[in-house]
Amino acid sequence: MDVPTHRWWHTPACVYSYTFRRWVIEEEAAGWQAQVVVVHSPTPLFPDDLLLRLLAVTPYAKEFLLIEQAADSVLVLDTWQRTLEVIGPNDAPPQPVRAFSRWWSYAECDVVEGGGAPPGAH
Repeated sequence: MDVPTHRWWHTPACVYSYTFRRWVIEEEAAGWQAQVVVVHSPTPLFPDDLLLRLLAVTPYAKEFLLIEQAADSVLVLDTWQRTLEVIGPNDAPPQPVRAFSRWWSYAECDVVEGGGAPPGAH
């Protein structure tokens, strides 16, 4: 059977993905939201390379947390919820996600458990 090659599921996947999230707190609770930046690369990127890529799209690059995602999992980044969850294929309940603040600094990188708190709030 010939399968069309122009379908999205035939798109080659990037080898490396980096997910960043920034929780934006506005004056009113209805204005709170998450911003997400996903960087794909065929090669691994160092923190300074990632920072340059984020600075190219947002002046708030250092306010983003670097989200860790386990292999073979689905990451839920809800726009209006502060919590982050990851779901694996083993039918286990959703688990909290580790996130890193100050990821651009080799000396200052810090783990923020659950990825819920914005940088500086822990």
